[in-house]
Amino acid sequence: MFTDEIRIQVKGGNGGNGCQSYAKTTQAAFKGPDGGSGGRGGDLYLVVDQRINSLNFYRQNRHHKADDGRPGGKHADGKDSGPKFLKVPPGTCVFAEDGFLLADLNYPDQKFLVARGGRGGRGNRDLITKTIKVPRFAEKGEPGEEFWIRLELKLTADIGIIGFPNAGKSTLISKLSNARPKIASYPFTTLEPNLGMVYLTEERSMLMADIPGIIEGAHEGAGLGHKFLRHVERCGFLLHLVDLFPFEERDPWESYVILNRELAAYSEKLATKLQVIALNKTDMPDTEERREQFLKKLKKSLGKGQEMPKVLTISALTGTGLEELKYYLADFLSKNPSQIEIFEDQIVERKHRPLTIGRESEDVFLVSGDEIERICSQVDWNNPEAVEHVQKLFYRRGIIDELRAQGVQQGDLIRIGRVYEMVYADDAWDQPFES
Repeated sequence: MFTDEIRIQVKGGNGGNGCQSYAKTTQAAFKGPDGGSGGRGGDLYLVVDQRINSLNFYRQNRHHKADDGRPGGKHADGKDSGPKFLKVPPGTCVFAEDGFLLADLNYPDQKFLVARGGRGGRGNRDLITKTIKVPRFAEKGEPGEEFWIRLELKLTADIGIIGFPNAGKSTLISKLSNARPKIASYPFTTLEPNLGMVYLTEERSMLMADIPGIIEGAHEGAGLGHKFLRHVERCGFLLHLVDLFPFEERDPWESYVILNRELAAYSEKLATKLQVIALNKTDMPDTEERREQFLKKLKKSLGKGQEMPKVLTISALTGTGLEELKYYLADFLSKNPSQIEIFEDQIVERKHRPLTIGRESEDVFLVSGDEIERICSQVDWNNPEAVEHVQKLFYRRGIIDELRAQGVQQGDLIRIGRVYEMVYADDAWDQPFES
């Protein structure tokens, strides 16, 4: 099954815990703290791999995490973990949970940092200060970033073949390229896009995409409308395949108009995308009459001064006109190089969140900010000295004074971001700590 949209969980590696230890001589005399710091957790990246063309791998693999940093040891720092790379096909868009576009990945080996690893916790050797000569605590490793993201694939091809179901798109791409799609004489044979490479010479080739049949109402999601129309956006230009003998016995001109109307309704960009028109099934009787009727209506639809576009006539089944079509498309591509609109590697930069203190409800207060949340995530709350250390920081940063100014009361809940919760007690903060 072809997968072009998936939701996955990504997480950077956790930082390694710092070590609490003390150096001794052979006579067991105390020499001081020597606990090493933990290593940094691994970063998690998405990287473009041209050898894959779907997101199938992620259907059975929804959770991805980089390796954790190694913990610190006695007189030794833990090792950092290296990055982990998740492969995605060209044309992969990365969205945050709120739907905001984070990255648009199209180039070979292009990388996107999707989840940072956490910093390693400091060992007690690195926590010595003027006022704390012998730290009897160490920091825990910082958790790696963790998100749910949505991956959406938009196939990137030089030429996109569009047309109503059973117009002959699959037959055509199988004759022109190395693609081998399923082919049958009934509508909706193709339920997923097919990519095929059309070889011209040793140095020249074209990538062609067979976009599954778009039906009337596709822009509103009819059939699999949105699923297929998104792929049309990334094609350099379109080969509009018109069935002269449609399955539903619709007028070929009417099919042409309806399909263009669906493209325009879905996206203004699609409405202005260049098209080459090919009339298919010349192996059927009365072809010339139907061709002339189509050309007459096409000419009548043009505005004043508009040039009549070239309309090719082919039979995808017998191969009639395919050589002419192939080299016309190559010439058209050389004169109109693919200009696929893409975004920069990273659309949204991670902005630093400053310290903020506010009331969430009558008895709940929220303290948030990147730095304070990181510090609290690395505190060993079961160690009294570590807790006293963070209490001093709360005083120095004015957090306790601000909470009191906002009316914090005995028993109120204080949330430190999503990291930690504590119940406020006056007796725990009734005396200032030395800095």
